[in-house]
Amino acid sequence: MATNKETDQNQKDNSKLPKFVRIQVIVGVVALAITIIVSLMVFPLKEELDRRKRDLAGIVSEKAAEQPLPTKELSVKPTQIEPTVRPNLQTSTVTPTPKEITVTPTPYVQPSIQPPPREGWAYYGQRDGNGNWGQIYFTNETGTGQGIPKVGDRITSKSSVNLRAGYIEYDEVKGWQNKAAIGILKPNQHFEVAEVKAILDDFIWVRVKTSK
Repeated sequence: MATNKETDQNQKDNSKLPKFVRIQVIVGVVALAITIIVSLMVFPLKEELDRRKRDLAGIVSEKAAEQPLPTKELSVKPTQIEPTVRPNLQTSTVTPTPKEITVTPTPYVQPSIQPPPREGWAYYGQRDGNGNWGQIYFTNETGTGQGIPKVGDRITSKSSVNLRAGYIEYDEVKGWQNKAAIGILKPNQHFEVAEVKAILDDFIWVRVKTSK
């Protein structure tokens, strides 16, 4: 009798084993499927972010030529003066009275000189993945040193840099687009940081205003 009970128990245990194996296989297949789906979702996003960084790195060089902005030239039309005709003295003994010429002077017009803008956006520089500056167009004169500038920091331009109406932005159709230039910051000018914008974490723009 004991032998028959042991035999029945072994048969029951053996019947449970395939079901347990099937559950393990199903769990493994589901986990593999989830891993594949997550990979397909994450990899395209990372590739798109890397592509935008490469495109942005090729655009954001903001060093400007050390020349003033073009100004409108005044066109002053000279007053035409009628020439005086001399008589031929050999054929005439009478000297005619020269014709009087009235010259109306052209009034001087003071050209309109627009004062340089006191505030705008400038490209501060680009940092690499280790936090070092690959490009940098300003020197921070206050506490942050080589770090990302903060609002209230005093900075000095190292070279001529474009002053723009806004920071660079990405357009789904046109790609990276700079805002219009509204002035040029000359070397060794001093400014105060009014706002900081990090594009894709590594490309730093600052809104500056003239330091008093």
